[in-house]
Amino acid sequence: MWCIFWRCWSDQSRGKGKMVSHAVMQNGWYRFVPLLAFLAVYTITCLTGAIFFLLDVEAFVLLYEYFSGAAVPVLGGYERFVAICLLVAAPCFMAAGYTFTTSHLVCRIFPSAGTEVQPGKYMQTGVALLFLVSASITVWSLLKSGAFNELAAWTDYAAYVGARWKLFRELGYFEFVNIYLALPVIAAWLALIVPFRGRARFAAVLVIGLVVVLLTFFLFQKKSIIVSVIIFGGALLLDASALFGREWVKRAGLGIVILTIAYFLAVIVPVMSDGSRTAEQSSEVAGGDFGVQSAAPTGTSQPEVKGEMSGEASQDSEARIGKPGTLTEEEIQHRRNYIADRMALHESRAKQIWLYTLMAPLTRTSASALFYPVVFPDEHPYYGIDLGQDILGFGHMPDDTIVVWRFMNPNISGSASAPYQFVLYSQIGLIGALAGSLVVGAALGFAWAWSQISFGREIRALAGCGVVLFAIYIAIDGVRNSIFSSYGMLWYLLMILAIWAVSNIGRLSFSR
Repeated sequence: MWCIFWRCWSDQSRGKGKMVSHAVMQNGWYRFVPLLAFLAVYTITCLTGAIFFLLDVEAFVLLYEYFSGAAVPVLGGYERFVAICLLVAAPCFMAAGYTFTTSHLVCRIFPSAGTEVQPGKYMQTGVALLFLVSASITVWSLLKSGAFNELAAWTDYAAYVGARWKLFRELGYFEFVNIYLALPVIAAWLALIVPFRGRARFAAVLVIGLVVVLLTFFLFQKKSIIVSVIIFGGALLLDASALFGREWVKRAGLGIVILTIAYFLAVIVPVMSDGSRTAEQSSEVAGGDFGVQSAAPTGTSQPEVKGEMSGEASQDSEARIGKPGTLTEEEIQHRRNYIADRMALHESRAKQIWLYTLMAPLTRTSASALFYPVVFPDEHPYYGIDLGQDILGFGHMPDDTIVVWRFMNPNISGSASAPYQFVLYSQIGLIGALAGSLVVGAALGFAWAWSQISFGREIRALAGCGVVLFAIYIAIDGVRNSIFSSYGMLWYLLMILAIWAVSNIGRLSFSR
């Protein structure tokens, strides 16, 4: 991905670019980058699949049930109205809040960034050493957990899931923070200030990026790889954003295409081998029961393609369910065999793989999101607004992801995920979710303007990339998880503030 905007970025590094101006943030498309990122991810992972479910597109519903084993909710009239409002109106409210903030407040609140000062050699050396420390800690964490011995797990879905759960058991919270965020952020910082020029700079940046991707590769998570690439490549791309025009847009678009291809490869590779086992066997592979989210085996002679979606199937072989229930393995088996025969899935393993690959992103959150109007408030009361007060010692953290998962998959442990507005709905209802969307959009626009106008070159690129990443996070998860998890924005913000402080102190003291 780094090659596609190298020419653009190298021009910026030679001083041909200018800082993002108030005029660009005021009138240009550039001010909508985080909003566009949110809408793109949200449309792919939730909205499209939800529309198919609401329209009851039979082929889509049957394939989802086959690959996941989970039920698709049957919504009543009011539940359907709530779902449509959350799916369509909430993003519109978010866009309105975002647009208002970036249109009317940006010039009044934020000053322009100061004069650019090139980092001194001490700063460059210090960041390089910091990158080596973070990479060394990552290697040590992976070594002690045995991750380097599990490379073949990428070709066997059971081993892949088992290796991932084993790492969850072996690694601590802050070890994940280091691998997920600290390593790629420091790497991006180093790439932005690397002292070389021309081909030497390109080679150095490429090596740094490859180190990050290779190390996160051993977390056996698509998300960790994608996040690392977004942080590293996104920071370099934003650093070149002063060179507006078709060339920059073209390279940004090509980067998105390459990132998409990488995602699909990460989906396909674990299931494409003829010897790839299903998720049911991952507990045995990992050496323990980790509550792997999987459906009952079908008993077919052909290895079955199944992903991270999972749960229960309908009790009736020709009808879906919208409420939880306890089903026997035989009933699950009957439903899945019915779907396989109906869709002719037993005829070709290649057909299963490609259909699963196409279904995986579209059903990332769409089914679980539609369960929220079913569960709240009829089956479970609203939680009340969650401001993280339990962290301060009072109140309780909402467990909506677990509650919704149990409705989708009554007999299997796990948790669901849904875009931020559905999580808000479980706390403060429909009106609250719409009003909250307005606030979320305004906050996102405020953060983007702040990051792009008030800082110097490196901080602008790194902080802006964090805002885009947060927009992507809330397209598939709630605001709380997007902030406080091991890959959350709290740690990203703290790192940006630390980099800002070190950069200013370092430049004042050691600038050459």
